[in-house]
This record gives sequence, C-alpha cells and structure tokens, in this order.
Amino acid sequence: MLRGTQSLDFSESHSRDLALLAIAHSRVGIDVEYVQTIVLRQTSIEQYLARPEWSRLQALPAKARAVALYRCWTQKEAALKALGVGLLYPPRRVNAIADGRKSHVVSALGRNWLVRQVAAPVGYAAALAIEQPNRTIRRRQWRIHA
Repeated sequence: MLRGTQSLDFSESHSRDLALLAIAHSRVGIDVEYVQTIVLRQTSIEQYLARPEWSRLQALPAKARAVALYRCWTQKEAALKALGVGLLYPPRRVNAIADGRKSHVVSALGRNWLVRQVAAPVGYAAALAIEQPNRTIRRRQWRIHA
C-alpha cells in the first residue's frame, strides 16, 4: 500500500511489445491482445464463448470476425481479472458481448462490472473492467525505448 492513499487495486496485461497497467481505488482488470488474423479452429473458440457471443460472431462477415473476437475476448478477460478468478472461472459463463458500444455492464459471479474498450495501437484490442462504474477513468501513455 502506498502511504497517504486508500487501498489500490491494479491489473496488468501485455502482448508482444505493448503493456497496459490499470490502477484504481476499486477492483479493476485490464487485458490487451495482439489481433491475429490467422484462421482459428471453431471448436477451440466456441468452448470459451457464451452462446450470444458465438452467435454474434458467426453473423459477422468473415473479415470482421477476428477483430470482433479479440474485442470480445479482451472484455471478457478484463472482467475475469477484475473478479480475481482469471481463467479458473469458465469464460463461457461470462457474456461480454457489447453490441458495438464502447462501454457496457457485464455481470459475473453476482457482481456488475463496467467494461469498456481501451484505445490501443492498430493491430491490438484492449479492454478495462472496473467495479465502480461512476469512477473517472484517466489514460496516461509512456513510451520506453530500449
């Protein structure tokens, strides 16, 4: 705990050369993924998605599916990280479909989480989940050059 502050919660995620860190006064989760356009096996994906998520993805044109899948997945994983269970809780039981909205409420394990897409560089999908949806969300960006 930092001196002079209330308790803080944090979450981190990284993919390739991008890392994200979320710090909040309430439970928080963050996830980032590099969007791979390779064809993913239907049986692998379907076991992790809720039925509404899977149906919505199947209704999209083939070219739009990869980006939509990663957006859905990052929102789902951010909520699971905020819950503190990660992938130990069956991801299929969390419906993170957003119907194209930037932020929405996801319910999981009797709690509601505000889940929103996070701006990320081209080729990445990122999302944040926070327990207290009325909090102000601020974004900071740092570039570290090796």
